[in-house]
Amino acid sequence: MATSFKVVGVKDTYCRIAQVAVHVERAPGWAVGDGNIDPVLRREWGAALRAAVQRATEVASEKGCLPHRVEIVSVTEFPADSTEDAMACAAMGAVLTALLGPDIVLVRTYGDDRWT
Repeated sequence: MATSFKVVGVKDTYCRIAQVAVHVERAPGWAVGDGNIDPVLRREWGAALRAAVQRATEVASEKGCLPHRVEIVSVTEFPADSTEDAMACAAMGAVLTALLGPDIVLVRTYGDDRWT
């Protein structure tokens, strides 16, 4: 199943925007891949995306979700407004929506000018 998730937020006149799409399918164990995204975007955002997907799979597992392979299939950056934390939130949102359903509650908090 493919799922896309976009985050948009404004704080103190600063905008943060990011969009991430993932594909998930059942697998014998949890796995994360990012081979389908543009190499430039992978260099820029790859570490943050993989860490966020890893955290999302841990949350899903804690909620009883069976193992899946999660493939990051696209990343849309907005050069002036995308940040590492916005990308991470979009990645987590895409994975959790795909694995736990669209009715999950996502809480966005700001701390030290970062989304968590």
